[in-house]
Amino acid sequence: MTLLLKRKEVSDLLDMHQAIRLTEAVFLEQAQEEVQAWAPFVIGHEDYELRVNAGSLSGLRLVGLRAGMGKAGSHLLLYSTREDRLLAIMAYPFSYMRVGATVGLAVDRLANTDARSLVLVGTGRIATASLEAIACLRKFARVRVYSRNDESRRNFCSMASRRFGLEAEPVGDLEHTV
Repeated sequence: MTLLLKRKEVSDLLDMHQAIRLTEAVFLEQAQEEVQAWAPFVIGHEDYELRVNAGSLSGLRLVGLRAGMGKAGSHLLLYSTREDRLLAIMAYPFSYMRVGATVGLAVDRLANTDARSLVLVGTGRIATASLEAIACLRKFARVRVYSRNDESRRNFCSMASRRFGLEAEPVGDLEHTV
C-alpha cells in the first residue's frame, strides 16, 4: 500500500539531529558512488515555475522524485527499487533542514576545532536552519550575526539566544566583523 502523507504528518518525523545523521550518511554513500543525482530541471513560463529534482540511494534501494512550485511547496514520490513499488507520496517540508544540516556538517568539518566565534551572514530561513545544525554539532562561545537590515539582525539574535541558547550579537559592519 502506498502512503499518502500530509505536511503535518511528515514534519514531525525528523529533527535536526536526525537530519544531520542522514545527510552525513548520504554524503558517505555519495563518496562510495552509491548516490545518483540528476540535474534539476524547470518547467515554467513568465508566471509559474515547476522545479523537479530526482535522485537515488543505491545502498538503500530508494529512488525519489521531488517537484515543487513556489508557495505550493514540494512533494516527493518515493520508490523502493527492491520491491519495485511506490512507497509514499508525501509533502516535502525538509528543504531548509537539508540545507541547514549540510551547512552544519561543513562548519563542523572545516572550522578549526578550537574556534570559539562564528560569523553568520544573513538572517533568513536558511540561516535559522544552518545555525540550528551548527549548534547541534559545535558550541561557539559567541555568534556574530550580520544582515543588511538592523531589525532583522536584532530579531534573529533574540530568536537564536532563546531557541539555541547562544550568545548572539548583531553586527552592522560585516567587513570589520570578519
